[in-house]
Amino acid sequence: MSTTRRTPSAEFRSRSIRRSSGLPSGSGSISTHRATARFRAMHHVGPWLIKPLLYAAALAVTVVVTIVLVYAIQARVRFPELHAWHKIVLREEAGRAHPAAFESFDAYLRQEERLFAELRERIYAGQEADTFSLGRYNPRSVVAELALDTSYNRSYELVPPGEPRGAVLLMHGLSDSPYSMRGIAEVFQSRGYYVVALRLPGHGTVPSGLLDVRWEDWYAAVVTAAKHAAARGGSGKPFYIGGHSTGAALATLYAVRSLDDPELPKPHGLYLVSAAIGISPFAVLTNVISGLAFIPGLEKSRWMDVLPEYDPYKYNSFPVNAANQIHTLTGVLRDALDEA
Repeated sequence: MSTTRRTPSAEFRSRSIRRSSGLPSGSGSISTHRATARFRAMHHVGPWLIKPLLYAAALAVTVVVTIVLVYAIQARVRFPELHAWHKIVLREEAGRAHPAAFESFDAYLRQEERLFAELRERIYAGQEADTFSLGRYNPRSVVAELALDTSYNRSYELVPPGEPRGAVLLMHGLSDSPYSMRGIAEVFQSRGYYVVALRLPGHGTVPSGLLDVRWEDWYAAVVTAAKHAAARGGSGKPFYIGGHSTGAALATLYAVRSLDDPELPKPHGLYLVSAAIGISPFAVLTNVISGLAFIPGLEKSRWMDVLPEYDPYKYNSFPVNAANQIHTLTGVLRDALDEA
């Protein structure tokens, strides 16, 4: 019986192929055997891994559905009936429907004028106006007079006499209005600064304005106002930005992003009051608890509080989306701080 003798060069090529492929220098059957054994082991263990994962996923879905259902039912039972200011979403609010409002601060103020005209027409002159004697949405109440006939629910500017020393931009907190910045704004003005107190989208009008607002709308308004304020303060002069709670979080995010964005005027300093930098991890549930609000009769699940509105400059009722947006904003801010 004849045998074929491999030449040295053929043997060298065979060994080189086995080395480059990671196979042992002996027979390739050893590697094949190990791969087969590994596959059989994975096939044997697989069902033991898959079943617990499926059970865990089913349990998680059940828990989420239960939370959503229980919240919707308790909201329907616990909260009073929703009024026009809880249901009507004003169409003239700056945001996705009116992106041109962020092109300049003057454009933002013009959009704000249209917004407040719509507020008077659809809420105060509507058939569902409040009948509570001290109700904010009762057109004959002193509270409504304060809310409508003063400037503190709107963005406003304070101009110092003479040449300004610089500029300051201030933002209010969640469910608040520029009124809350009035005291500190007047202090800065008295010291020679040009001041802008910004109304964040969704605020100063009706609580339903917070039902579908996004934190990106707030930030876009901040950028618009910051460019305007810094320009009015004067080239090369100090520019400060600050706020309370949500406004402070927006100020911080703006300051961090301005470090890498030459289009943004860089603030010389921050003025932060009770900054909303971190909130409870349970706030993530706000992403899901209003999940049944689209079903007729369960609309109240879009709200965390439904209360009488008697404060001329702050909402008492509080929608789920507002909590969701501040939770998202603080997450974006933490990421920005980590990357800075």
